[in-house]
Amino acid sequence: MRVVIAGTLPDPGAVDDVVHEAFVTAYLKLRDYRPGTDLVAWVRAIARNLAHNERRRWLRQRSMQQRYLVEIEERARVAIDAATDKLGAEAMHSLRGCVDALAAPARAVVEQFYSRG
Repeated sequence: MRVVIAGTLPDPGAVDDVVHEAFVTAYLKLRDYRPGTDLVAWVRAIARNLAHNERRRWLRQRSMQQRYLVEIEERARVAIDAATDKLGAEAMHSLRGCVDALAAPARAVVEQFYSRG
């Protein structure tokens, strides 16, 4: 069951949750199982359906994140600019001094993240 789920999901971190959900779902639907049929195939079908549902949810979420990313970044930029304007030159100078005091690798990470996107 784990292989079926892992092969379907784009997010490896969700595999354990979906496996757990599949076992719980199978247990709760046990009265729907027809004795004499392949139990393993029945449980795999439940796992596959849950994995497909999780995949669709993940893809919808990712699509929404990409669609609104530009808007979120613009709103954040406006908020950062407003906060920066309120801080004044002295605070920005102090902040620059703190960044400059970081070790080279840490300074590069901070500058890449905040200054160069």
